Amino acid sequence: MALPTIDPYPLPAADDLPANRALWTIDPVRAFLLVHDMQSYFLSPYRADAQPLAGVRAHIRALRDACHRAGVPVVYTVKPGGMTQSQRGLELDFWGPGMTAAERHTAIDPHLVPGADDVLLTNRALPRRRLQRRAPRVRPGLRHDALDECSAHVRPGRGGLTAPGRGWGKVRAYRLDSSLS
Repeated sequence: MALPTIDPYPLPAADDLPANRALWTIDPVRAFLLVHDMQSYFLSPYRADAQPLAGVRAHIRALRDACHRAGVPVVYTVKPGGMTQSQRGLELDFWGPGMTAAERHTAIDPHLVPGADDVLLTNRALPRRRLQRRAPRVRPGLRHDALDECSAHVRPGRGGLTAPGRGWGKVRAYRLDSSLS
């Protein structure tokens, strides 16, 4: 079963979003950025040259670059292709067998390729709390308990990119840029 096509739509502007109620800033020593499943298969429902994908890519790159400048680790997770029915779990019920092991499915978006110092983890339905337990692999000896996420997934019942975090790229990237500078 292929992922459904999603028509282009504009990213919300900063004025379209509610004000941030959190009064904290990112602590670069405790944080890491998770770029989650930004693979060709998951991005295929979106037109590559249109919004929201074009803007989300730019926002993720800006956020990633800000993290690199501030010494915040960047962690990429990728799903392997060709997972078994038991490995797919509930995803099988919603989305079918998923991607194959072919490069055309599993490749990380060429606009978001990890850097030499970034960490690449294979994601087999990895819950966030398990990812945080793996955090010492990101920067041994330090506690990473602040996580911001860049992800592209069509969710059951609603479509859309979530990049980064629960907010949209422009606002979240700006907030992190300003707190990391």
